[in-house]
Amino acid sequence: MDAFGDWEANTALLIVDGDADAIAEQLTDLTEITSVSQLSAAKETVDSALSCLNYIIWLIVLFFGALAFIVIFNLTNINLAERSREIATVQVLGFYPKETESYVLSENLLLSILASFIGIPLGMVFHRAVMSMILIDSLAVDIHVEKVSFLPSIICTIAFAIIVDVFMKRQVDKIKMAESLKAVE
Repeated sequence: MDAFGDWEANTALLIVDGDADAIAEQLTDLTEITSVSQLSAAKETVDSALSCLNYIIWLIVLFFGALAFIVIFNLTNINLAERSREIATVQVLGFYPKETESYVLSENLLLSILASFIGIPLGMVFHRAVMSMILIDSLAVDIHVEKVSFLPSIICTIAFAIIVDVFMKRQVDKIKMAESLKAVE
């Protein structure tokens, strides 16, 4: 009896240079061997099962992009409605339309950039939480986020903010100076 107690080998790892299917077939014909598993076949099975995952990921990205656009649009719209008196005052003071738009909408862009940098660490925490919930015992998954994926997420957020700013320029121009200043709060 050794340090590990009584034991008997029941598994063997074979590294094959030749035709793995032929060798596997020969091994299954032996009565002493109950089963043969090929890593390449298991890999193909997992790859085919997860192949639709890319479509699901792109669908999620598309929906989250639409959600980001809607959120930025609504927040900017609310911001303009709440600050209509301030914007009208700036217009009355003689700011040119481009200066007024820049004054109001550059805030939107700055806040979107700051939100991107705050959202990345939070997104990594949520990614880890979700991935830890879907772990499968028979499948090891490397849970990490590539650093290269941070840049596209920041660029998409900034692009959505710029697109919203383009749409909101018309809203800034529509603010009537006299009506906004007469409004009672």
